[in-house]
Amino acid sequence: MKGSKLFIFGIFIALFYLSYRYAFQINSSTTSPTYSDTPIILSLGKYIFLSIIFALPIIYFITSKKMSTNVGFIRKYDSIQVLSIIVTFALFSLGITIGLLASNIYAVESIFFLGSIFAFLFFYDFANKYFFILKKYLLHIVFIFIFIDLFQIFLFFYIGRLPALAYENSISVRFGSVFDDSNGFAVFLALFSFAPDLLKNKFNRNILRILIFLCLIATQSLTGISSFIVAYILVLLLRFLLFRKRNDLIFMQVLFFLFGIFIMVIWLYLFEYIQLFIELKSLSAEQHINVFSMLNQITGKTLLVGGSQGMVGESGYLNLLFNFGALFVFLQILLLLLSFLAALRLFYHFKGNNIATSVLSSLLTFILSYSIAMINLPLEGVFPVNMLYYLILYSFLFYRRIDYNQKEI
Repeated sequence: MKGSKLFIFGIFIALFYLSYRYAFQINSSTTSPTYSDTPIILSLGKYIFLSIIFALPIIYFITSKKMSTNVGFIRKYDSIQVLSIIVTFALFSLGITIGLLASNIYAVESIFFLGSIFAFLFFYDFANKYFFILKKYLLHIVFIFIFIDLFQIFLFFYIGRLPALAYENSISVRFGSVFDDSNGFAVFLALFSFAPDLLKNKFNRNILRILIFLCLIATQSLTGISSFIVAYILVLLLRFLLFRKRNDLIFMQVLFFLFGIFIMVIWLYLFEYIQLFIELKSLSAEQHINVFSMLNQITGKTLLVGGSQGMVGESGYLNLLFNFGALFVFLQILLLLLSFLAALRLFYHFKGNNIATSVLSSLLTFILSYSIAMINLPLEGVFPVNMLYYLILYSFLFYRRIDYNQKEI
């Protein structure tokens, strides 16, 4: 099996790896009363499997004759790519040093995908193929995830089957499709934000938008929903500024109008449920807000090397700060900014190509949604969302407009 096919196979397995959760009611007995805790072998299994998937193509190219022409460090890189390589090596060095010296399993897990995906794309020229593969599979994936989510909703209303993070005799029933994780799924849905544009039929495009929106609402994840909407609007604005497409501006206005009507209808006809929902979410909000009170506990040591052992709360950025230190968080944000610049360059490169810009828009919406949600969600440890974040981020950075012979690709 060729490296690219093996990698694609690995990504598909990763996306559906957590399907055992809903099927066998395995997740966390603490947050899901009807579920049992995840066995350690299932928690570690994904890392073992993906390590093999990432490593085999790398070993093949290092040991093959193709290394002289394919290996990453002899290519000509531009300034953004060179800086991203330096930042990545600094991040990985910091993370692995702190993780091993402090025996911090959380720290090692948090940088696993940063290191493995970077190594794969560095040694193997896969990024150029990646966008065209996504164009082919993006719609297939979104329809599968929507179907499974709708099926779970059907089972809940028909036989009372509860998903994870759900309680009997409560409106707090949150659906997360294959992941069985409503917060992670809400952010994951951003990956399909512009997928409807890939459909030719206007009616089908609108149906898919409605289905994505319904699945998003069914997560009941306020942070996930908010980050999705904010990221989506930001990308619409970016597309308008870059391409001056009036359709994006008109669609954004229609979106605000329809969302306003939706809120009004919900408020008028489901007011009692809204009150209950607000009461439930107020308790959750207090827990999230209390995490930020830990800012008062920041010391000089925390800023330098972190020092905590694992998650300290529901904020991904605070978890990274308390485990790795301020420099690590700064480098993570710098890497994000570099990938954003690389994405802008790709938008210019694919200007006029509606399919390519739609795929890019979906990818960028996911990256922004993930980054915004990290303020209030510990996504750095949420699989496979964390894996997809680095995969897309490095695909932006390592996509090259010019091949080795300086020909357009």
